[in-house]
Amino acid sequence: QHPPTAELSPPPARAPAPLPHPNPTSAQPLHIGPPEWTMYMDSSYAAILSNLTRTKLDQHGFDTKIWAYDHNTDKPEYPQYVLDNSPAGTVDAVAWHCYASNVDWTALSTFHQQNPDVTQYMTECWLHLGTGEGFFDLPNFVVGPLQNWASGVLAWILGGSVDYDVGYPGGCGQCSGIIQVNRTAGTYEKTQDFYTLGQFSKFVEKHAVRVATDGNYDYPDGTGVQTVAFRNPSGSMVVVIVNKIVTALKVNLELESGEGYTVSVDGSSVTTLVLAS
Repeated sequence: QHPPTAELSPPPARAPAPLPHPNPTSAQPLHIGPPEWTMYMDSSYAAILSNLTRTKLDQHGFDTKIWAYDHNTDKPEYPQYVLDNSPAGTVDAVAWHCYASNVDWTALSTFHQQNPDVTQYMTECWLHLGTGEGFFDLPNFVVGPLQNWASGVLAWILGGSVDYDVGYPGGCGQCSGIIQVNRTAGTYEKTQDFYTLGQFSKFVEKHAVRVATDGNYDYPDGTGVQTVAFRNPSGSMVVVIVNKIVTALKVNLELESGEGYTVSVDGSSVTTLVLAS
């Protein structure tokens, strides 16, 4: 016997309701773990499901984007196979996570060179304040992808518990949130990640365009200075400077227009500059 099949039906007598961007395979398709929240799927099945999903969405008038992969940067051949085995326009974006043993965000630049019309996102990197998260963990996984053609970055997770008791059994019990909630007291606290993420999200507008920067460097001990810049639709420019050196620095900012600025940034800091249009 075959299991029953379900057909997508458009909402009656009105325009199709918007759907979020789906990954028709599964999040982290190469991860093998508890079946309640993981499902291994190789790239051949991912391509088949992407094609079938795109066909059904189009038939019923849904302008929904399909994102492929949603896993680590060390297996770029997986989303490449899905793209190579799907008609043009089937897959709109590729999503990446940060959990490779030696995460290398330049893989996104390499992927962009091969697939310049495919949008990329970094959709998951964990926060774990209770188990050794460093101050620069979040700035690193924001700046790295953005410097390498990512159009957006997400932190995992949005809201957590001060008692670390809300994770699915066998899942990420040690994950913390941008906001940590004390359910007993009915209170919440904004974590360091709330503020470091805000150095980007508060100032970079929707549809901003990244502006290339140089002068970034890292030392073997993990310190250094990294920057990422954006031109907002409103005309302002945003520059975020991540100073992983313990001492304060003077940073010279030179624009192609010839304008120049010298700013002081604290040691071990994330600093945001907003330059008016």
